[in-house]
Amino acid sequence: GLRHMGLSGWNPSECIALENELAAWQRQGMFTDKEPALRLKATLDRCLRLTAEYANLLLEVYPARVDALGGALGVEGYLMSVYTESEIRAGVVFQLSKLATLLARAARVAGGAGAWDVVVSGHADGELVAVDSFDPAILESLEKDTILLVKSATGDEEVSGAGRLKGVILEREIPHLSHLGVRARQEGVVFVTSEQQETLSGLRRLVGRKVSLIAGAEGAQVELFQEGGAKSKTPSKAAAAEREVARGVKMKKEVVPSSKDEVVTFSFSEDAASEMDRLHEQEEAAVAEFAASNNGAGGNGAATGG
Repeated sequence: GLRHMGLSGWNPSECIALENELAAWQRQGMFTDKEPALRLKATLDRCLRLTAEYANLLLEVYPARVDALGGALGVEGYLMSVYTESEIRAGVVFQLSKLATLLARAARVAGGAGAWDVVVSGHADGELVAVDSFDPAILESLEKDTILLVKSATGDEEVSGAGRLKGVILEREIPHLSHLGVRARQEGVVFVTSEQQETLSGLRRLVGRKVSLIAGAEGAQVELFQEGGAKSKTPSKAAAAEREVARGVKMKKEVVPSSKDEVVTFSFSEDAASEMDRLHEQEEAAVAEFAASNNGAGGNGAATGG
């Protein structure tokens, strides 16, 4: 899956690095031990960040254009609303995300790591409300900013349109790019999961109170809301007009003055295929140099011994 992503031109150097790391950890094995398990988890977390970046890019580029083109062609609204998600889930990126989520969970348990799995990072404030499932009636009836503590979910639920829903804590793990995960990402809803009963028991004692949910690369935390407290900084969608979305690939947003339409252009510092070839050549050269140095050392040793 990583090689497939790299060959497509999506951050090829990161894909190669991750592929090499996973191959190295596989050779070493011993994943039931704490250190190898945590090392594997760190690599799997990088895989999940890579797939999340890909999903974020599609969610940033597609929806407005899909609505405009679909509306002009008379496409049904529901079909337009799920187009971007279907593009994300139809490819190997979704399968890679599912596999990495499953393996990261096992590595987290084996390594005794933290209780949280962060699906959508960010900072959310709201009243903590415990529910059994994502009941549409509950979502529509929310009258204040709310963070839901949800007992179970299939991953196919809908959170769009629930303007008062600021965060979700799910008591089971789901693939990061499931329908629910993609929708939460699209709506800007902070989303974390945990299956650790000790953590969940502590959260249930906070039900009915206003809390802050802070989620990031290091995990998540839930604390009582403090008025005027410092919020964690999360990336804004309205960031710089031009930014690097992958190594050697830049995305630039421009607004056409005459029509006020937004145009997105991509620039490539070098062809993605040549980038992959260059990186593979560097890797092969390093291996050849290492082998040559070892052979040279062996030859010198033999000559000296004679």
